[in-house]
Amino acid sequence: MTNTPQNAPGPDYGQGNKYGTAAYSPQQSFDQGKPAKVGTLRQVAIGLLILSVISSVFSMILSRTQAFQNDMIEYFKGVGLSAEQAEQSVQGGFVGPLLGLVVTVALYVVVIAGLSKEKNWARILGIVLAILSIVGMIGSFGIGAVTGVPLMAGGALGAVSLVLTVVQLALTIYWLVLAFNGRVAEWFKSAR
Repeated sequence: MTNTPQNAPGPDYGQGNKYGTAAYSPQQSFDQGKPAKVGTLRQVAIGLLILSVISSVFSMILSRTQAFQNDMIEYFKGVGLSAEQAEQSVQGGFVGPLLGLVVTVALYVVVIAGLSKEKNWARILGIVLAILSIVGMIGSFGIGAVTGVPLMAGGALGAVSLVLTVVQLALTIYWLVLAFNGRVAEWFKSAR
């Protein structure tokens, strides 16, 4: 065993000092860079846009199928409408759903463009729209459960529509989790 003086420096492991850390430098930046979740937030928003368009178009097609219309006519008759009133209730136009789709796409494009430019207002607008979307989806499930509207009207196509809605709901919740992430929020606030 060798005798080393107590004040002798320890072995140099290429770390800068005996404690294994780099020496302090006032010019050293502690900025950790852009969090990966910032990019994920934008990618999920793009995925939601695509899923929303697919789901909306699918719902418009589904509402025109005979199976869906028959299920809804039976439902409306069951709540007390005459056969004629029930048939009129399921005969909807394409203008309303198409206008809704155009507005939805426009809002997604605004949010995605803002996220691409790292604008905090886009994150906040996305949060508001995601919350409204979740409330709407859960509300439609709740209304269906309370009123007895068949959630899978239209048979197999209705089931696919329901699955698309559930996936969209889950992805929207994931987007909110990302948007509320502390590092993501800080990044957007500091990226002005």
